Amino acid sequence: VLAFFGGFIVDRITGIRMGALIFCLLITSGQMMFALGISTRSYWLAFCGRWVFGLGGESLTVAQNSMTVRWFDGKKLALAFGLVVAFARIGSSVNFAVTPKMAHSSM
Repeated sequence: VLAFFGGFIVDRITGIRMGALIFCLLITSGQMMFALGISTRSYWLAFCGRWVFGLGGESLTVAQNSMTVRWFDGKKLALAFGLVVAFARIGSSVNFAVTPKMAHSSM
């Protein structure tokens, strides 16, 4: 559902660059709220931070795909989308491997 609204915002209201910037700011501010909530043990702030992060996350994907379509064409477009998806999956895998180790080392 959020991707639909993100696409509407990018196409009709802000454009690709400004939309991507707004969505990046939502992600950054949401992550900062989450980190502050966890470090102060304020779980309502952590919850709100994840909510703000989520508002920007899926919508940023829409803006990224719009940028990719404008920059690449033909066979290069398929490779570009493949790289985008691959790096997203690699980032998730690294996160799942590293985060628990970081959490256990800080206890």
